[in-house]
Amino acid sequence: MSAFWPTFEDLPGLAAPMAGTIGFEQIRKILRQTGELATSVNCPSPGGDGCPRRVVDHGSGRFVAVCGDSPRNCDDLTLTRADIIIHRIDVKELCRQIATALGLSAPATLGAADILHVGDFEPIKGKRFPVTLVLQTERNAPSL
Repeated sequence: MSAFWPTFEDLPGLAAPMAGTIGFEQIRKILRQTGELATSVNCPSPGGDGCPRRVVDHGSGRFVAVCGDSPRNCDDLTLTRADIIIHRIDVKELCRQIATALGLSAPATLGAADILHVGDFEPIKGKRFPVTLVLQTERNAPSL
C-alpha cells in the first residue's frame, strides 16, 4: 500500500504505459487499457533534455525506448506492445475500492470531472456525511 498513492499521484493525467512506471503492480486493479500507445517511457536516470526515453517502432511488434540525451545516459530498452499500451485510472473503480475499504454506504457515483462522490459516512443511523475525492489530473495544477 505504501507505493499506491505515490504511484497514483505520479501518473500524468491519470494515465501511463506499464513500461517504466514504478509501482504499476500496486495499482493494476484500478487500471483499464486505453488502446493508445505511448510515445515515451519513464527513464531510470531522468535528467537530460532527451528524457524521458522516446519509443521507436521497428515494425512487426518490435519497439525500443531510446535515450535522447547527448551523450546518452541510459541504454536502449527493448519493449513489447503490451509494455507501451497506455492504461488509465478507472475512477469509478477507485471510488468503489475506497468506499469498500472505508465501509461507506451508498454505491460510488461520479460527480464533476475531478470531484467524485465516493460514498457516505453514516456514523449514526440517519446522519450521513458525503465523502468526496478530488483528483489533480495535471502534474502542475495549482494546489487548493
